[in-house]
Amino acid sequence: MRLPRLPDRVRLRHNLLLLGLSIVVSLLVLEFGLRAYDSVRGYGFFSARRNELAVAPRPLRPFRSFGYDLYQVRDGVTYVSSRHGELYPLEKPDSTVRIVAFGGSTTANHRTFNEHGVHYPSLLQEALRSRSTMNIEVINVAHSGYATGHALVVLALDVLSWDPDIVILSHNFNDRLAMYWADFRPDYSHMFSHPFFSVPDYRSRYTVANILFQHSQLYWVVKDKLARMFDDQDFPPMQRRSYGATPTATAVEVFERNLQSFVAVAKTGGIDVLLATQSLEPSVEWPAQLQPYNDAVTYPLHDEHVAHHAFYNDVIAKVAEETGVWFLDNDAALGGRREYFADLMHYTLRGVEALAENYARFLVDQGVGQ
Repeated sequence: MRLPRLPDRVRLRHNLLLLGLSIVVSLLVLEFGLRAYDSVRGYGFFSARRNELAVAPRPLRPFRSFGYDLYQVRDGVTYVSSRHGELYPLEKPDSTVRIVAFGGSTTANHRTFNEHGVHYPSLLQEALRSRSTMNIEVINVAHSGYATGHALVVLALDVLSWDPDIVILSHNFNDRLAMYWADFRPDYSHMFSHPFFSVPDYRSRYTVANILFQHSQLYWVVKDKLARMFDDQDFPPMQRRSYGATPTATAVEVFERNLQSFVAVAKTGGIDVLLATQSLEPSVEWPAQLQPYNDAVTYPLHDEHVAHHAFYNDVIAKVAEETGVWFLDNDAALGGRREYFADLMHYTLRGVEALAENYARFLVDQGVGQ
């Protein structure tokens, strides 16, 4: 016996209800999957790490305008926090070699950490521990956008208190970028006072959607993906002109002075210093058209970009020789190897692995950890 056919209106209502339930179940499965992934990665199933409202707005860091929190408190104990959340005792343990790595985005390695869970200091730590009888710590204090001025402040006000044995400094691009901004100032305030480096506007954080869906990991993932898809829509057009093959003398002098000051501060603490060049893939153009601060920058021609980079690397080598500290030419080892680079200067996973191994071989050769 056939059941009576439901009216079209009822069937439509049932179908819509089934569709709605299917969507809800799918979203719940995705939400559960993200939380399970976070749990496996060590963040916890109920982690709020993507929730932009769960943490205080990015504060102004004393004397450096922006950056991450170098310290974390767990169960009433204060720890040193590496760039990607690894925690180290504030007081260096016995029989430990403590190394601190300074730099910008090419040291922070956000891309490889987000995709693969590693950055060069973590791989360097692993490589040195496998070749040493001592405990090795490699703390990453780099931050995207940081230049030598930030390294100076972090070293003097924080890292000296951590009793490090070695500090590694690799800066070039961000210091050199300051040369292309209008009204150059020795403290780089002409660049770092730009809104891009400032505290985010309150209204951009507390939108209706952010408040309503702040506890959904799926919401923040989708929001981030959409932002990455459309984040180039309102960027100002890039401007270019010729600067010549040689960087501006004043900018070079400031860069050299900052490197010398960094070495001097480290030496007062009895710390060994390793100055390293920054690698480049000269066949790739810097995607300047994707930068939100293009209204304040006039970029050089690509060939000049490459020439200025090499010039700044030569300054690093010069300061290392004059001050008698260790020097490592990363650019000679990695530069121009297309498989190592995601763009002009940022590394792929293979590049990060090669960079870590380059540092590891050098430090082992110097007897570190032996």
